[in-house]
Amino acid sequence: MIELLLGLARGALSACVVAFLVTASELWWIRGAFSDGPSGLDLAARLELVSGIAGVQAFVAFMLAPLVCIGAWFSRSRIGRVGVWVACGLLLFLLNHDLVSRKPWVGLLLLAAMVAVPIGYRCARTPKSGWTRAMVGTLVVVGGVALVVNALLLRGTNLGQHQTLILCTWLVWITAAWLAIWPRLMRAAGTRHVRLTWLCCGLWAAAGLYAWQISAGVSQMDPRVRFSLRAGLPATSPTLAFFDHVSDVDGDGHAVWFGGGDCAPWDAAVSPEGVEWPGDGVDGNCMAGDPDPAQVERLRAALAGDEALGRGRRIDRILLITVDALRHDSHLPRVWSKLGERCRAFSRAYATSHSTTDSVYSLLRSRFSSQGEFSRIGDFTMPMADPSPTLPEVLAAAGYDTAAVVFHHRFDPRMKLTRGFDHVWTAEARREIIQGIAAPSTIAEATRWHARARPPWFLWVHFYDVHAPYLDHGEPVSTAREAYDAEVAFTDAKILEFLDTLGDELEHTAVVLTSDHGEAFGEHGTVLHANTLFEEELHVPLWVCSPDGSTGTVDTPVSGVDVAPTILEWADVERPSSFLGRSLLHPLQPVPVRAASGIEGLPMQALIVEHHKLIRHLPGNAYALFDLADDPGERVDLTRFADEEVQGMQQLLDQFEAVLSTHPR
Repeated sequence: MIELLLGLARGALSACVVAFLVTASELWWIRGAFSDGPSGLDLAARLELVSGIAGVQAFVAFMLAPLVCIGAWFSRSRIGRVGVWVACGLLLFLLNHDLVSRKPWVGLLLLAAMVAVPIGYRCARTPKSGWTRAMVGTLVVVGGVALVVNALLLRGTNLGQHQTLILCTWLVWITAAWLAIWPRLMRAAGTRHVRLTWLCCGLWAAAGLYAWQISAGVSQMDPRVRFSLRAGLPATSPTLAFFDHVSDVDGDGHAVWFGGGDCAPWDAAVSPEGVEWPGDGVDGNCMAGDPDPAQVERLRAALAGDEALGRGRRIDRILLITVDALRHDSHLPRVWSKLGERCRAFSRAYATSHSTTDSVYSLLRSRFSSQGEFSRIGDFTMPMADPSPTLPEVLAAAGYDTAAVVFHHRFDPRMKLTRGFDHVWTAEARREIIQGIAAPSTIAEATRWHARARPPWFLWVHFYDVHAPYLDHGEPVSTAREAYDAEVAFTDAKILEFLDTLGDELEHTAVVLTSDHGEAFGEHGTVLHANTLFEEELHVPLWVCSPDGSTGTVDTPVSGVDVAPTILEWADVERPSSFLGRSLLHPLQPVPVRAASGIEGLPMQALIVEHHKLIRHLPGNAYALFDLADDPGERVDLTRFADEEVQGMQQLLDQFEAVLSTHPR
């Protein structure tokens, strides 16, 4: 019994010391989050972040101490030591097999880390020789190199690609350091020091209790803190990913520990990412119970608008202009001066996603990417086998000549995102072309096609230049936002140049101008896009310009899925049953607007209802509520202060998800 307690005490002290060091190093790593700038955290969120990191590392210490104790017991004999070392090595390479197969140098890194363990043990056995001092130096160098390489891997890289490597290297380094240092500590304190033994065992129990308390409270933390814990930290994030994998008993991708959010840990069909079937008596997505089928159908009808409204005179010239990564607060004054006198500007238009593929899928299919069938093709995930009809297919069946001038190679017809267009022009998939100035070649190709087109026609022109990297157009800039604004001004001039080529025909052309997503500049600690569902990434411009001269500003929230039904009404074509949106050519009643993360990113959902916005993080099944009228910057999460609003928004989002799962294809 004394041997067991002594071993547990050794492991507990070692693990808790290392957990403290890891916590301190990670707080230094993310020190920018503690600034007072717009991307910094307030005091409450800072305390939550510190407690979250400490809780995860305390759990590591709690679990690691018994493992160290068991390993020490088996290591009393030479055969046992070799067996433990070989087992750890096999497990290490097994967990990293995929990464090692793609990057062989990773295998050398892991091998170097494993060599550190017997070196550390040898150092502990012979503490006085010069050879030992040399081995201690080697141990420090090997461990230091491993950690530095991990840090370099993290810079600008997706943590998920290296999470197992990072976690395993940390564990190996901890083990090696313990083997080298612990015997010296125990000799200094006395091998059977009773007080030290009980103190360490109490420390171990306290670490477990603290970790349990933090695990229960993670789901209630600030959404920025939850995001940082799971996707922004060099040790805690991969550790949580490992814990998620271990505690995901039913294999549905969602865990129980530390706010994993799985409401049915033994049922793989029920999880935050599960499918909600109304009326089946099961809360399939762990949100707000089983929705009432009648309420789901009422929401479906509201989303489709008033089908009884008649279509007007057919317009046989329709132009869709999209500007990549154009924020809602960016301005196109030249284009507005050309079109504004006959446009309705929708001040609260939202892309359906923060990424191009998902948003364009919605623009052309009036559906959400979560309803589609996507396949991995090279660097992209595309709707290769998706059966839903597309806007150009419907227009072509009605006699329209259709074309897409879209520059980027993700729109290649073989990717099926632009399925249905009679003519598609994209650029070569070469870096110097994709990252070059796109507008001149885009305008030239669009002009060539238009010159030979005969009404009725539908043309989609996608301007790519606003997308990063921001290029030099001869204007002095000092910040990324200034460079972005210069790209916007350049694109504004180029769109006007293209519109001028249409001549008098523009007066008889219906035009929609919008964007696929916005762009972030640190408002919530991220830059570019495809990271969050905050306003800077979802809120986009939307102009609907009719030849009849309808003008004005509309403040009702609308969605990217409403673009295709609007164009079909111009064409006097009945929309397919699979289309989910409504026409924007009539007075609008407020309906919920949904958005979601890309199919390749961290799964998130958002729902906008009038001035309230609910963001749901599916990992952890956590929510954040914002009042966009009083807090347009989304700085104050109201989930702790507005229970009724949160529950109402959860029910609406649950009903919306049920609409998507039961909508015709």
